[in-house]
Amino acid sequence: MKKIILDADTGIDDALAILYALGSNECELIGITSIYGNVSVDTSVENSLSILDLVEHQNIPVYKGSEAKLGSDTYERREITKKIHGHDGIGDVHIPKSTRSAESKNAVDFLIEACEEHGSELTIVATSPLTNLAKAFTKAPESIKKVGKIVIMGGALTVTGNVTPYAEANIIEDPNAAKTIFESGLPIVMVGLDVTMRTLITLNETKALRKLNTKNSELIADMIDFYFRSYEGRLSGVYGCPLHDPLAVGIALHPELASTLAIDLTVETSGASKGRTIGLMDKLNEGSPSTEVCVQVDESKFIELFMESLKNICK
Repeated sequence: MKKIILDADTGIDDALAILYALGSNECELIGITSIYGNVSVDTSVENSLSILDLVEHQNIPVYKGSEAKLGSDTYERREITKKIHGHDGIGDVHIPKSTRSAESKNAVDFLIEACEEHGSELTIVATSPLTNLAKAFTKAPESIKKVGKIVIMGGALTVTGNVTPYAEANIIEDPNAAKTIFESGLPIVMVGLDVTMRTLITLNETKALRKLNTKNSELIADMIDFYFRSYEGRLSGVYGCPLHDPLAVGIALHPELASTLAIDLTVETSGASKGRTIGLMDKLNEGSPSTEVCVQVDESKFIELFMESLKNICK
């Protein structure tokens, strides 16, 4: 069983990633670190706690992290994220709000301490801007280097971005933080749009959830259906949605799901191509790149694993 921390800006697909991790027999979710992105950091904390309460996993601690990108004190939510994730960030489906609060320890210190405590047994799955990780690495690089793996949902190497022609949403929120992490030498797996846009669920899956006929299955299916509507007309004849963040959890637990390209990456931080994830020229001829970029995925096997986990958590 793999020990995992989810670093999440909890919108719909982050919520699905949390549920997938909780329903998997291969995962021990030891904590969630919250951050701005799809929603404000405070809403991200609330959403994570509410999802945990919904499926009776109040034992999982949630830590509050960064409120804005490196060098800034302000966060402004993109209008498009309201359309994709709803005003509350989790599909406006009236999931009961948690009465709990985040832990007193902040997310950055938790990440550092967890790397020290668990070392190579720990995988951090970042489904959000990389500000928390960049702060942790800058504060205590030797501690963060003890981590087993960092799986990042972010970036696009062989396809165009989803915010600009060059940039994916999580990376462009804080390109300087992403540059810090990609150039850190940490053991990274990038789960970008190259593979997440191939990993689609449709009405067949939400119908299967509804057949479980539990309160949780209905709410989760409603949340996914909201996500479907935000992608309507964008997926070449398919009515459904890509499982961006859950796929990062899936590949963390089952690396055999993906074929990867080993290459050291950097992130462009200015100009028209701001947020672009691209090979680092200075290291192209060096051996043993620290980053593996997922370029192919067994989407049918992943959907099978994902649905199995959701059914487990909805019983």
